Amino acid sequence: MACTSGSGCALVQESRWSTFLGVPIALWGALAYIAIIVALVGWPRIKTWRAVHLLAMGGTGVSVYLTAAAAFGVGTFCIYCLGSLALMTTILVLASLASASRAQSWGVWSRGGLVAAGAVAVLTIANSNLIDPRRGSEDPFLAGLADHLAETGAVFYGTYWCPACQQQKDEFGAAERRLPYVECSPNGPRQPQSAVCNRARIARYPTWDIDGRRLEGVVAPEDLARLSNYRASVAR
Repeated sequence: MACTSGSGCALVQESRWSTFLGVPIALWGALAYIAIIVALVGWPRIKTWRAVHLLAMGGTGVSVYLTAAAAFGVGTFCIYCLGSLALMTTILVLASLASASRAQSWGVWSRGGLVAAGAVAVLTIANSNLIDPRRGSEDPFLAGLADHLAETGAVFYGTYWCPACQQQKDEFGAAERRLPYVECSPNGPRQPQSAVCNRARIARYPTWDIDGRRLEGVVAPEDLARLSNYRASVAR
């Protein structure tokens, strides 16, 4: 709501940090808040604050990570993300005070720290190249198609922060490096387009230019092969 095109929240929603395991980060956050409410309603009082503290510690760690990802990875801030960070931090402070007054134990903090560190580590790995289909062996068909597209003058316009562009690259697996890719946003999403993309009048990402024909959005390799008249000797 209220995320107009080009706004900070819209750019964050379009980035690769906006989902985890194919599920929107916003939904994961909503589930965390629901878990906190359930903990407050259904648990004995001392255990309630310990559970809330653990959930808030993990939520705050994730919020800090995502705020940093938006600032340094996308180059903007999301007002909803900042609001959630403030709310989760407030819950953490209140739960910490309640836990200390009742339990008087640093164990709550140590366990909470482990939860936060674990959540951040999982997100970091998920958004890194450690689990990436492009790190494996090349598919001969995809490698040949990528080379053919480059040799015939086809161009794949995209940006590093566009999730659909990442999806298009993932379609080629390890052969992604062979694609005739042009980065349209080298300085970040709020900066002007690169000169080559501006001259080509690229309005959406990704955009393919194949023999003068424009295709917007993710295109399956089989369709790229057909449109570029690629005849592979290797059957898929």
